[in-house]
Amino acid sequence: MESNYGITLEKSSTISGTYATVGILLDVNIPEISTDKLNKTSHASGGKTEYTASGLVDMGDFDVVMKSSQSMLSGTYADLGAGTVSFYKITYPSGLSMNPWVFQGFPIKIKPGNADAQNPDIMKVTVTYSPTGGLTSGM
Repeated sequence: MESNYGITLEKSSTISGTYATVGILLDVNIPEISTDKLNKTSHASGGKTEYTASGLVDMGDFDVVMKSSQSMLSGTYADLGAGTVSFYKITYPSGLSMNPWVFQGFPIKIKPGNADAQNPDIMKVTVTYSPTGGLTSGM
């Protein structure tokens, strides 16, 4: 498969393992990565000074639209059914100076696109992923 941009989504069972291509990305809805702001104080402050600390980091669910073959997509269906958590890597073409974006998560929704008689071996599909934590690397 070829892509105008060459951005791929790959999957591995371990962060340093061999990554297999899931699909060629056509559109990525980059998730918001946020943290809560916690207000806290201590007995030593006399109860009159408020301190702020960072809370838990949240990386919301996000969609990717990709070109994928039925054979590549069958693994995503299996992962959704089993609730399999894997490491995913979004890799950019070598001409871009961007680090691969690696996260751990699992698919929660798959929506195949309309059939294309011109390209029967390739399908456009939207997959929603739910990260299990923050970014492992990238951006």
